[in-house]
Amino acid sequence: MLDQHFMIDDKLVKRIVDALEIKKKDNVLEIGGGKGALTQELVMRTKNIHVIELDPSLSRFLRQKFPEIKIMHGNALAGEGFEYEKIVGNLPYSICEPFMKKLLKSKFKKAVLTVPKSFLADGLLKRIMRLFFSIKTLEFVHGTAFSPQPKTESKVILIVPRRLKQKAQLVKEVYLQNDKVLKNALREAYCKAYNTTKKEAVRHMPEIGFLNKKVYMLSTDEWVALLESLNIRG
Repeated sequence: MLDQHFMIDDKLVKRIVDALEIKKKDNVLEIGGGKGALTQELVMRTKNIHVIELDPSLSRFLRQKFPEIKIMHGNALAGEGFEYEKIVGNLPYSICEPFMKKLLKSKFKKAVLTVPKSFLADGLLKRIMRLFFSIKTLEFVHGTAFSPQPKTESKVILIVPRRLKQKAQLVKEVYLQNDKVLKNALREAYCKAYNTTKKEAVRHMPEIGFLNKKVYMLSTDEWVALLESLNIRG
């Protein structure tokens, strides 16, 4: 059973699509078309829309309702990054963090996402993600905007990729090499971010005591120590 909460507030839908600022040439990706509330508003702005829907019955429903656009049955987390100018969606809590990681691999100009109120409100993920993206809360959303009502309130966030400086690019490369030992991930990241040799990269290795741990095993304190060792304190 999928964790599905369908948006039913038409005014909220319009504000979300307005925030995308869709231009004629933009191609738009919607994550989780559901029953088509956002899709209905999107097709009034452009027909250059792709929708990814995990539920097979809803995919069939959307294809019948919107035959003029591309409806894809599948998992939005599968595969490599996206290449769309604009991305929009109402994300279940369970995919929020992995979806942000996928956005790091994507080429896009703007994303407007509805997420749980607590997501990126504080903590390590907020600290890391704001190195790569400008993230702004557009509004908070009461549960009555959905059917069935979720247990937690939601918010609409605007995400715009930053032009990364070398240190931020370095952290991004490490973060995406989740299954590597940190010292190897750092070496590869230095090579990519600074266009240097592996030998030179090793000379820049920070003096921290957990270089032999895998990236996915790093604790919050260790991530903070890594960022501070790179003089990233934002």
